[in-house]
Amino acid sequence: QKVKELSGRHVIREIGYDPWNATQTAITLQQAGFEMVEIRQGYATLSAPCKEFERLILGHELIHPNNLVMNWCVSNAVVDQDANANMKPNKDKSTGRIDGVSATLCALARLIVQDGEGESIYNSMTPDSALLEA
Repeated sequence: QKVKELSGRHVIREIGYDPWNATQTAITLQQAGFEMVEIRQGYATLSAPCKEFERLILGHELIHPNNLVMNWCVSNAVVDQDANANMKPNKDKSTGRIDGVSATLCALARLIVQDGEGESIYNSMTPDSALLEA
């Protein structure tokens, strides 16, 4: 119901989701007309978004209105790296919830795949306007 409500105020092009224990939700949303895209939580899917997230943070390119929940999620996150320098968050090693990080990585995964199809509204936002949207 919440997603349907939000679609009245926002354009929802697609919804990325982790298929683990989400099959019924994905089916329900798909039947309601939403484009559902599986985003598995492994190295193959999350390495590029993790590296992009890190690049955005270190490059001071991420607009972040000091959201306390996101700050907490990031402070809890622990990242694993394999022998090939692939990265992904590790929920088991993290010190608390990392849902904000996971959601951001899912969004970045889809942004990377779409490779700039159209201009994002976020390119024109300032930290103050981002606060108004939140």
